[in-house]
Amino acid sequence: MSGEYGHKKDRDRKWFTGQFLWSGIDYIGEPTPYDVFPVKASFFGAVDTAGFPKDMYYLFRSQWTGEPMVHLLPMTWNHAEGDTVEVWAYSNVDTVELFLDGKSLGTRTFDTKKTVDGRAYLETTEATGDDKTFTDGPYPGSYTSPNGSAGKLHLTWKVPYRPGELKAVARRDGKAVATDVLRTAGPARSVRLTADRKSLTADGRSLLFVTAEVVDAHGVVVPDAEDLLSFDVRGGSLAGLDNGRQESAERYQASTRTAFHGKALAIVRSGTKAGTLKVTARAEGLRAGSLSVRTRPARSAALTPAEAFEPDRPTPPGYPHAHASYSGRPDTLPAAMLDGDPATGWSNGFTKAATALLPAFGGARQEDWVSVDFGRARNLDRVEVSFTVDATHTLPASVVAEVWDGRRYVPVTGAAVEWATDTDAPTVVTFGAVRGSGLRLTLTSAHPGEARGAMRISRLEAPAT
Repeated sequence: MSGEYGHKKDRDRKWFTGQFLWSGIDYIGEPTPYDVFPVKASFFGAVDTAGFPKDMYYLFRSQWTGEPMVHLLPMTWNHAEGDTVEVWAYSNVDTVELFLDGKSLGTRTFDTKKTVDGRAYLETTEATGDDKTFTDGPYPGSYTSPNGSAGKLHLTWKVPYRPGELKAVARRDGKAVATDVLRTAGPARSVRLTADRKSLTADGRSLLFVTAEVVDAHGVVVPDAEDLLSFDVRGGSLAGLDNGRQESAERYQASTRTAFHGKALAIVRSGTKAGTLKVTARAEGLRAGSLSVRTRPARSAALTPAEAFEPDRPTPPGYPHAHASYSGRPDTLPAAMLDGDPATGWSNGFTKAATALLPAFGGARQEDWVSVDFGRARNLDRVEVSFTVDATHTLPASVVAEVWDGRRYVPVTGAAVEWATDTDAPTVVTFGAVRGSGLRLTLTSAHPGEARGAMRISRLEAPAT
């Protein structure tokens, strides 16, 4: 049942004085879906676990608050060129006009209606298709109020996308009383920090809630930013980090957190000495953000020292990716090196039976490469590669390692290879410590052109240091 549908049914019952929403806030447990790691929380709250509002939060604001408001959906204005975007507006004001870069895209209005017991409400008048149990009347298939009317609790525009500024202006009696603005975000440039208060007590217990946002050069939140944020606190300590992402296994008690939709939350505990508490957040390639708040003397303070948190550097969502210069068959693609199953693997082995025109082929290629993209820079000094040795695969004659520095692959220095003595046992390549977001291995066949000279990798692992 949608939030709109539930509200309409509750609204039409004159003995209802409010709503209990399950759940108002996402919570750890009862994950949806329950059997997919790393999903650990519910998805259906109006607010996520970090306290960041979702779209549904603004629906309930539009129905239960009197202060004029308008809210645009979707919550970002970064889309693909050529898309036509369905834009909604939640509002408790009857008239809303939408602008793109200052040009009006039209005005939409709610009708003012009354429940059968005389209470006024705002709603469009149209079929909604949200309740097939209504089979007759003017709106079959749509929830119809006892007063005979049906409609939606949001206003709608179809907008051909182009980058810029999308602005909603809510008007009451012709006067602008509320606005909401979305702007297209450019590349991430810096981290911005915002605190929920300007001072707190230096008792070692009081908390400061700091929102970290990855923003572009104009201060617009970058909606797809997933930068790893590192937090540092002076004059206090970290109590926890969150980003509201339900499918995340990152630790809450750590000094790092991945941004989700460009945002993360730091919960900061005051120290026990009055003065200044400073919070800094850094991300690789971005300008750091910092803020300071005043801490006041306390009558009493915590005696137990705060725990120091260590970094937690998770793999970015969707990574790592594996690639290869060549794969011999559809079931020996490079992703099989990373799936954890020793029965699968990448291979450049290729055989083809003779045809009426062509002879049989089964010779090994002289050289191929495999690579892994980690999605985020890490420190590397070794790679473990499990080569298969059988009738058609042998150990390579040589392995050359290179690391991606953000622009190109750079050969490692001081490389040494400790060859495995059993099939699918790890061959270990060590080298001087280097930082990069990808690794490439160039493999030279020990028996090029021969049936036994193909190369197969059942497992490839490059642990971060």
